[in-house]
Amino acid sequence: MEKETGFPSPAQGYEAKGIDLNELLIKNPAAMYFMEMASREMLMKGVFPESLLLVDRSRPPRPGALVVIRHCGEFLCREMRLRDRSVVFTNGEDEIVPEPDTEVFGTVSAVIRRL
Repeated sequence: MEKETGFPSPAQGYEAKGIDLNELLIKNPAAMYFMEMASREMLMKGVFPESLLLVDRSRPPRPGALVVIRHCGEFLCREMRLRDRSVVFTNGEDEIVPEPDTEVFGTVSAVIRRL
């Protein structure tokens, strides 16, 4: 039988809670998708090849947001901007003017990059 001596730790009861990435990053699990960036086209925005994009289909796209679009049968990550009251999608160098088949798949809510 051990005998307790001294005072209890002042930090007792304040133990650090672990970081839960699901709780931190995923607000609506049914509308969230992970996509891997395959190209170097968004380097100017800090999105590197093999970065994981957390795409939220429930979050409305807004000008200035990174979005994933489906354009000409491909998924592309671009920044949504307004030009002369029309929406365009850009990687910082080139612009895509939406065509009838262009659709915003979702808004990028986080970018996860391996070091």
